[in-house]
Amino acid sequence: MVGSAKKKKALKQKHARVTRQTVRNAHARDTHTKVGETCQDGSIPIDENLEPNLQQKNIPSMKEVIQEDEPISEDSFDEVDQEDEPMAQESAIDSRGRKKTRGPTKMKDIAVEPGSRVHVDFTDKGEPCGAGSISLSSYLGPLVREHVPVTLSDWRKLDDGIKVVLWKSIQARFDLDQEWQKAIVFKSMGCIWRASKSRLVSKIQAAKNKSERLQLKPKNIQNRTEWKRFVRAKTSTAFKAVSEKYRAIRRKQIPHTCSRKGMARLAEDMKKNSSDPSSVSRVKIWIKSRTRKDGKPVNTQVSETIEKLNQIEGISASSSTTSVRDDALSKVLGEDKPGRLRGMGRGMTITKLTFFQTKDKLVEKQTKQGTKHLQRAEHQHQHQFKKKCKLLDWSGTEEIVAEGCWISSDPKELVNQIPLGPNAMKVWVDIPNIPDAFLWRPTSNMTFIQQAQGKTVAWPVERVIMQMDGQSEEQDNMSGASSKYTASRKCKLFDWCGKNELVAVGR
Repeated sequence: MVGSAKKKKALKQKHARVTRQTVRNAHARDTHTKVGETCQDGSIPIDENLEPNLQQKNIPSMKEVIQEDEPISEDSFDEVDQEDEPMAQESAIDSRGRKKTRGPTKMKDIAVEPGSRVHVDFTDKGEPCGAGSISLSSYLGPLVREHVPVTLSDWRKLDDGIKVVLWKSIQARFDLDQEWQKAIVFKSMGCIWRASKSRLVSKIQAAKNKSERLQLKPKNIQNRTEWKRFVRAKTSTAFKAVSEKYRAIRRKQIPHTCSRKGMARLAEDMKKNSSDPSSVSRVKIWIKSRTRKDGKPVNTQVSETIEKLNQIEGISASSSTTSVRDDALSKVLGEDKPGRLRGMGRGMTITKLTFFQTKDKLVEKQTKQGTKHLQRAEHQHQHQFKKKCKLLDWSGTEEIVAEGCWISSDPKELVNQIPLGPNAMKVWVDIPNIPDAFLWRPTSNMTFIQQAQGKTVAWPVERVIMQMDGQSEEQDNMSGASSKYTASRKCKLFDWCGKNELVAVGR
């Protein structure tokens, strides 16, 4: 009973579809509706006199279709199945007997709201990665095919107006705002455009007549003359000779299994799944990209190459190198062609890779130096405040104007962006005993000792009394007397040229 009900419903839906299509065709022929005229609800207006016309032509009306159908026999349903089978075949095979393919990607479901832009991650070498990069790669294809005609001779000659349209369309859907991101995306679009153009040229050359070639004309080429000129150029003997030359070179290349994923995303996935990301070399990436899901190489040539790579990797495991010129891949397959590197993705060159490696080493070195500097600063910070001191008035009186801690006596040490210099100390002011005492080196925002509280200042070395841990007040006074004695000792300065002449007197 359940199967019979399903068959009745299927036959009823088929009758409804056929009748609706017939009604539309009859309406288009028998009515005089103006082009573009629609109802408020968006539907096409139907003529009230349409029902009699349908009856005269023995076409079932909409009311008859909606009415309850009579019981349907099993034979009737078999007839429906037999009628539907050719339609299923037509959906898989076109009029010329060729199998239909999935066609170009449309990507119409990408969000356009500003708050829902797709985020795209990038690797340390500037290649898109992550889930957002997959959507970006799928979107760039239909975008560039829609706006950039194949009749353009060179991608570098792309009009600035089209560049603005492309970039604005991408920014509306993806979280990309930097200029370096724009450069990477446009380079990727150039490769996609050239690949699409190459596929179209192959179809043009395979077409049998002018009619088939005219059907291949993209929608963004309105001028037939321009299209014919393009077809004539791509079907010429000279172009076919050049094309065959590069096809022969391409046939010698070793195929990979990355498909649309690419080497950059494959490398990123391998690093994420590895316990030691630094061990993922371009040799391992190359081997992974030439291996199927079942672990078998794509062909015999790849299998032999992988064996040689594993042998060299096993021999030179103890002396691994980061240079691509000396790794196993270069030894087995030879040096890389100028402008590209095997297993490193699109656009990577030896110069770029050397730059990134140098940058990584520099960043690592700076990170280590920064860590050591922080550790040294923390060590100094722990011991600085144990060396307490007192500051005597630099004008010559024995008044203690402030108390604090000794920081440094290095002449190169900066105090308020000025080198400390000789015969001076860098001290931290904790307690200003005489708030209105003048600083030895005033600045634009500090003049009195009170303003230096909680800050570092420079002070003459002979006017600083050092206090060690456990030192008593009496010992402080003795240090002060010693400083006073040291400050009161006089000296004579003789000419440094050796003339034994007294040039000055000081202390």
